[in-house]
Amino acid sequence: MQAALATLAARPSSFLSSLGFSLCFWIVAALNYYSYGLALDIHLPLPCYLVAIPLVALAAALPLSLFNGLGIREGTLVAILALYHVPVSKALFLAACVDAQGVLLALGGWLAYVLQRREGK
Repeated sequence: MQAALATLAARPSSFLSSLGFSLCFWIVAALNYYSYGLALDIHLPLPCYLVAIPLVALAAALPLSLFNGLGIREGTLVAILALYHVPVSKALFLAACVDAQGVLLALGGWLAYVLQRREGK
């Protein structure tokens, strides 16, 4: 850790590209939640999602769950959106939609992997 921080202090420009990609990732994640929210008739401004989604990810990173923060992530999203007077059912359905999207994308990746392995044999 000390070596990484020393390298960062010596050349801070090497860190800027990683920081830029990270920022792009969180903006796209917030836009994803925002679009699902609009589809579910949750009319919150985009800055609410820009604050809420990284906080949800931080809560999911806590080592409290065995399944990649499943349940903690949803509960945190419901709690944060409750501060904006979003009904619990809509907030939980928003979390379920994003989780379902992740599962479908993972299954697509698994299918591509299996097809690639079949062609290699």
